[in-house]
This record gives sequence, C-alpha cells and structure tokens, in this order.
Amino acid sequence: GLGEVSNAKLLRLHAIFTEVKEKFGTRDKLIAAIGELEHRAPGDQRLASWPVPRLFDHYKAAKKRAARAQAAKG
Repeated sequence: GLGEVSNAKLLRLHAIFTEVKEKFGTRDKLIAAIGELEHRAPGDQRLASWPVPRLFDHYKAAKKRAARAQAAKG
C-alpha cells in the first residue's frame, strides 16, 4: 500500500497527476495528445494499458522529438 512508498515518490506522483490534470484534464486526452504528436491512429490500445506517469513521460519525450524534427525541417 501507500504506507510503504517513499515520500519522494509520492510527491513526484502528485506533481505528475496535477500537471496532467491541468494540461489535459483526463487520461484519454493525454493519450490523444500522444497520438497526435506521433501521428498514430486514434484508439491505440498499447498506450491505453500504460499508467499515467509512464504516459506523461512518453508525451514529454514525443514532444521533444517533434520539436527536433520541426527544427531540422525548417
């Protein structure tokens, strides 16, 4: 349970969930944003099975990749 989780990890999880809620509102909107960045078909089941912290880390990495690709084009 949560009694065995370190405070640092709990604070990190709280920060992630707070940021996801502010930026996207729901988990489904976060998955849709990842799909949009990576040009995936809507309803990708692989992403739907991931936990929110992993999705958010993946979103940040995809955003960086998209920015680098855009900079290389232009």
